[in-house]
Amino acid sequence: MALDAANSIQAENSLEKMMAHQMATLHELGMRYSARAMECRFPDQSIESARYAGAATRCMATYQSGMATLHRIRGGEQRVTVQYVSVGPNEQAVVGITPAPR
Repeated sequence: MALDAANSIQAENSLEKMMAHQMATLHELGMRYSARAMECRFPDQSIESARYAGAATRCMATYQSGMATLHRIRGGEQRVTVQYVSVGPNEQAVVGITPAPR
């Protein structure tokens, strides 16, 4: 899975490959913890289920953080433009989103 992830993101150097391997491991762990949480019997094993679910959540959040880091490393950026518009009585305003130029 780690090699497939490194190939899928087209890792350009060893650091990106290592990140892909870490992310693949986190994905696998998150899926395993999720499965264990769902296998627990309720209410007998509700505490154990909650622990597995928490571990799964942390793995998935860390995985998503890794994806964001990879995006930033590769030059991805997010721009937010704030515009203030005064609209008086008996006036209308239109708010829209325009795609970024490519």
